[in-house]
Amino acid sequence: MGIDFRQVGFRYAAGQDGQAAGVADIDLAVDDGELLALIGPSGSGKSTLLKLLAGFFDPHAGQILVDGQDVAGLAPERRRLGMVFQNYALFPHMSVAQNTAYPLKVRGIGRAERLAAADAMLARVGLAGMGGRAPASLSGGQQQRVALARALVFEPRALLLDEPLSALDAGLRVAMRDEIRRVQREAGIATIHVTHDQEEALSIADRVAVLRDGRLEQVGPPQAIYDRPCSRFVAGFVGQANFIDGVLRDGGVVETPLGALRHAGIAAPGLVLADGAAVTVLVRPERVEPAATGATGHPNLLPGTLGEDRFLGAVRRYDFRVAGGLLRVESRHRDTPDAVAIPPEAIRLLPPAAEASTEGRPPT
Repeated sequence: MGIDFRQVGFRYAAGQDGQAAGVADIDLAVDDGELLALIGPSGSGKSTLLKLLAGFFDPHAGQILVDGQDVAGLAPERRRLGMVFQNYALFPHMSVAQNTAYPLKVRGIGRAERLAAADAMLARVGLAGMGGRAPASLSGGQQQRVALARALVFEPRALLLDEPLSALDAGLRVAMRDEIRRVQREAGIATIHVTHDQEEALSIADRVAVLRDGRLEQVGPPQAIYDRPCSRFVAGFVGQANFIDGVLRDGGVVETPLGALRHAGIAAPGLVLADGAAVTVLVRPERVEPAATGATGHPNLLPGTLGEDRFLGAVRRYDFRVAGGLLRVESRHRDTPDAVAIPPEAIRLLPPAAEASTEGRPPT
């Protein structure tokens, strides 16, 4: 049945600035077998939601259900939730097997049974035969696998991951996120993964929830969050983006400082496409196409000059200066263009920057 936040609210005591951070009106469900990634700026409420679910805090409003059970008042150890932390939290005086078996020990499981279960779980995370080693003798990635094995060994009802990969180097993070996804799928339990790494969230999650100032901004599959953001905030927070202020005109045109751009009418939910309406034009850098001045077949052809150029191996990211502004471009082309083109279908129309980003939020 998974995890269900129902109108959950929580506020910390106000700080010296008078602000009281927390979360408000959180409606969010995570099904069995689903991995949900929570992303958002620092202080947006990601870790607060995990702490409320784990039982470290009690919500001031709403309900939190795990497998249909309201967990209000239940101590953390009685909620049967596995947790993996950023710093692994392994006991240095215990062996790998003892660390893995510890949740079973506190539940009164006999020594032989719990060590057998620990060995089986270590094999499941790729650490077969390492039970007798000390945690300090393992690499960072191996220690993280031990923490994952310990979180799963007692067959929890859900798995909570609080930035578990942030202490690893970039290459190891990629390998470990794939490993976490594999093990989580095998376990088939609801999982919430808090991360600051947007690429990690997009690559590992079934759905992504974007938080801002303690509220859900948008929830949906990774591709929907990236391709169909509901607001300028989501578009700018998830991936790179070009934002161009404009005014809509009849005939499928938006007037911008770069010129009149034809669009395909692709817009955020609730945005009224009326003549004279102010909008924000969103174009992802990879959707801007290198072209040549005078080329035919490009409805939004913009001549210009190359600005800052960054070679990243597989791709090239550069700024392209056009009359009225600058566009970020991401391309595999090595040649330097003297014009770029924006396909009408690459344009997504968003509410103007001045409007509150709470308008038009889709629930999924």
